[in-house]
Amino acid sequence: MLNSSTVLARAIDTVRIHRVRRETRDGRAVWTKYRRRGMDGVIACGNVFLDRSRSRIRMFRDVAAWQWWEVASFGLLNGDAYGCGPLGPRGFWAECLPGVSLRELCRAGTIDTDAARAAGAELRRAHALSCAVRGVLWSHGDPHLGNVLYDAAAGRARLIDFETIHDATLPAAERHADDLLVFLLELLATVDAPRWPALGMATLAAYDRPEPLEALRLRLRVPRGLELVLWRTRSAHTPLSELERRISQLRNALA
Repeated sequence: MLNSSTVLARAIDTVRIHRVRRETRDGRAVWTKYRRRGMDGVIACGNVFLDRSRSRIRMFRDVAAWQWWEVASFGLLNGDAYGCGPLGPRGFWAECLPGVSLRELCRAGTIDTDAARAAGAELRRAHALSCAVRGVLWSHGDPHLGNVLYDAAAGRARLIDFETIHDATLPAAERHADDLLVFLLELLATVDAPRWPALGMATLAAYDRPEPLEALRLRLRVPRGLELVLWRTRSAHTPLSELERRISQLRNALA
């Protein structure tokens, strides 16, 4: 029988704020993303939930602000070789990056420690970059496995989809620990029990930044209330007892 937190978590998962398509523009393969009309109320409700569930992130109600953040973040992280830009008053485009998402690799059962290490290394690199306009070190806000691409040929991971933003007043170590937590919650939920600890520790070993790792360790206790609902959405609705067991394993490994 589903409890109320599971029902709410699954309802939240169904919300799609943007329409995403793969297209060809000027001979280049790109992804386009448009803000759906009539989403203001949905975003407002979503931000109330994000606030009360202690997520410390928010979605953009203002379309122009969202466009700016997508362009700025993609350019900061991937502008070394790939283009991006606004698309009309409600859209954004970015060149297709090589690789497949870690979520796809997990579903296919082919994720390995090389992919996990690449993800940790890319999070480390990204967290060392400064966001010039905000004047703080950059953070993603929602780096779940679907937002991390892995190019096995290059041994490189890249981050995509910058739809949320952290509270800039939070210390960088706290924001970076949040990013690690989001990533690890889905990883531990979607990889079978014998394999996920090695993948999780490979990620953290490649990340190797002491302050965010300590901030992460202090957060590794399964919460209650609306924060638990948020954790359920991020951990593929893993049964609570199993979620608690795996979080305990991770906390002990970090200790």
